Amino acid sequence: MRVVIAGGGTGGHLFPGIAMAHQFKDDDPSSQVLFIGTKKGIESRAVPKEGFPIAYIDISGIKGKSPVKVMVALIKLPLSVVQSIQHLIRFRPDIVIGVGGYSSGPVCLSAFLLGIPVVIHEQNMSPGLTTSILGKIAKVILVSFSGTAKSFPGRDVRYVGNPIRRDIRLKEGVNGREKNGSFTIFIFGGSQGAHTLNRGVVDGFPYLEEIKDRLHFIHQTGEKDFVYIKSAYEKNGFSGEVSPFIDDMADAYSRADLVISRSGGSALAEIMAMGKPSILIPFPYATENHQYYNALEVANGGGAKIILDADVSGEFMAYTIKEFMADRKGLLEMGLASKRLGKPLAAEKIVNICKGLV
Repeated sequence: MRVVIAGGGTGGHLFPGIAMAHQFKDDDPSSQVLFIGTKKGIESRAVPKEGFPIAYIDISGIKGKSPVKVMVALIKLPLSVVQSIQHLIRFRPDIVIGVGGYSSGPVCLSAFLLGIPVVIHEQNMSPGLTTSILGKIAKVILVSFSGTAKSFPGRDVRYVGNPIRRDIRLKEGVNGREKNGSFTIFIFGGSQGAHTLNRGVVDGFPYLEEIKDRLHFIHQTGEKDFVYIKSAYEKNGFSGEVSPFIDDMADAYSRADLVISRSGGSALAEIMAMGKPSILIPFPYATENHQYYNALEVANGGGAKIILDADVSGEFMAYTIKEFMADRKGLLEMGLASKRLGKPLAAEKIVNICKGLV
């Protein structure tokens, strides 16, 4: 089977696509998978690392951009369609899967024009602009949350969950406390970090002073905040593994007693697969406020607590961490609820659906 996976830009769009690619190869080693994205997106670095080929198109986003940038993007659009058609004719895929991000638009449109079946996968509760448009031409729309189906009336929508990276699937979720009995907290705000989360945690250090010998942090900061956050740990004497980006996310999850995170669809899928209790701080400017609705699904199922971005402060974060530490029974129940909400077989379901279409 020959498969094109189109999209990326951020880890939230790309990593489910990588999980699908590995599943196609696991299911049939003779399968060929080609990614198509942009040189500016995370896919240009992550896809070759995973051993898959990638082709590029010249396209940029329009949502939330200045009028000048929107005009430039629209001018690029015909060229990106021509480039996409060339890549598709050269590779001859049996199916094209759009995983979101603006680069998926021209590729899926080109596939439709060439008569190649198109499947799209939406990771979040509320679909983005590209996915909403592509929903009108896709054979099947795959969603990660059951409530997303209402955004595609009259279309073939299937609730499959969000595929997670194979290293996370293979890692047995366990509670942390391996570092001298410490309570281990894993903080990350997506592949680029999140300043609100970073600042909220380190601003809470003065309020955690009396218990700091019982705490250990694993903290993915993003590039911009790395120096500032690392110096805050050193200055305040807190135990922490501070990195701009963590490659071995499975290890970080497995050692965590508690996760503090944004609530993109891919992050939530991983948290639930690992059965981790979490504090979710939705990014308030996400399209259609989808991160809040993502988080609400998990919180309503008992797997997480939501803190709004505007409510984040050092004192409140410290209070919440202490609250979780003091209620180990509640923490365990939340982790079990999180695990129940997960869809660990999402990748297998997607591969089987694509095979059926082909």
